[in-house]
Amino acid sequence: MEGSRGIDSILLVDDNRGTNFFNSSLLKRFGYKGQISMVSNVKKALDHISDFNIPDIIFLDINMPVMNGIEFLKAFKDLSKERSKNTLVVILTGVELTDDYKSQIEEAERTKIVYSKMLSSSVIYDVFLDYSTGSPQGNDLFQTYKLRP
Repeated sequence: MEGSRGIDSILLVDDNRGTNFFNSSLLKRFGYKGQISMVSNVKKALDHISDFNIPDIIFLDINMPVMNGIEFLKAFKDLSKERSKNTLVVILTGVELTDDYKSQIEEAERTKIVYSKMLSSSVIYDVFLDYSTGSPQGNDLFQTYKLRP
């Protein structure tokens, strides 16, 4: 693929260990062979990013204890733009988001919303394609995917 970038690392951020395990397993079944890290809250995610390289893709649960996904996006935005400019953050949620949440997410760079806590092959394919080509399916970097249960 012309202009494509490789995906070397993924960070899964969810307070439900079962969801992290399912999503990790599906990524591996999809053929992903890079590093997959899993953390159970936003604070651990920020610590992980501080201690290691920033991942290429972050799958982030929006509703978590301690700090929520919106607070993560704000803290992540404060990182050096040079360090975080290529990271794609995919918000995972099982509930409809408020307009306030949506507007805050739209302000973040390279962010998508998936209305499902569990990934699917089609979502993974689309996210990987968007990341590797640097251009999403739509006209901007914010897209909403409404998945049927």
